[in-house]
Amino acid sequence: MSKFYTILAFVFISFCASATDPFQNESLENDFKEINKVEQFVNENPNTTLQDLKTNHSELVEEITFDTHTSSALIVNDDLIGIPPFWYGFCFGIIGIVLVYILTDNDKELTQKALKGCLVSAAVGVGLYIVYVALLVGLWSSAVYSY
Repeated sequence: MSKFYTILAFVFISFCASATDPFQNESLENDFKEINKVEQFVNENPNTTLQDLKTNHSELVEEITFDTHTSSALIVNDDLIGIPPFWYGFCFGIIGIVLVYILTDNDKELTQKALKGCLVSAAVGVGLYIVYVALLVGLWSSAVYSY
């Protein structure tokens, strides 16, 4: 049986090694040809804006489609290592607030967002505790009356 697994592993490795690399594709270079032209023009003219390209140099961007309808939920400008400051405060509490304060070089706005996360986390914790105690009291009282 071990010979079967050895042969299977050899066939799998051979198949993977012979597979073509998707990034070594000629059509990929053709797709980026227009963007490379725009990049070269912008490098030569550093003060060029997208609106300027659309109005004055439309031949460069005529085959490129721009999607300007992006969701604001996907754009996070104030994140730290990929995590918004609210979640630092929510998940790590006071330590999260201190982390945000230190990592953002004393940015008060981001520290306030971390504080809001900490307060929301505390409110959720208190709410869950109240529900837990209410359930315990309800169970205890029903157990006392049942005897």
